Amino acid sequence: MARCWYAFWGTGVAPFRRLYFLDLNGRAPASPQDPVALDVVTAYEGNDPRARVANDHSLLTVEIRCRQNQIRITDGYAVLANGRTERLNSVTPWLPFQAAWHERAARAACEAGVRQRPDDHLLLWFGSMPNPAEVTAATRQSLWRQPLR
Repeated sequence: MARCWYAFWGTGVAPFRRLYFLDLNGRAPASPQDPVALDVVTAYEGNDPRARVANDHSLLTVEIRCRQNQIRITDGYAVLANGRTERLNSVTPWLPFQAAWHERAARAACEAGVRQRPDDHLLLWFGSMPNPAEVTAATRQSLWRQPLR
């Protein structure tokens, strides 16, 4: 099934930019007290020598507790620049939002108006692609003008 990817956050300067995407076809909670789950892809433009790890892209499944402003990672992987894949081994504990992208993802997850009118909330539709690697490849080709890897 194709997903509905929206760019919602970016950081860094060329040649070490990162762009964050979320799938707005995310899983809805069963009740208002349940957390909301979202998939988030991070595309990395280049291998930043200051970074702990040189990533190609990552996919995280996060859960957000809207009222408590908390987030945890329930699943995910990172494809490293050398082609190796690292998988998340366990669910992280619930934590308060610690990065600006956490807050932006929470707005998309928790506010119905954002899902209904994403363009009005500075979310940029990027495409319907089933595979997160396609999101990264499209980012490199269309936005960063890089050749295919």
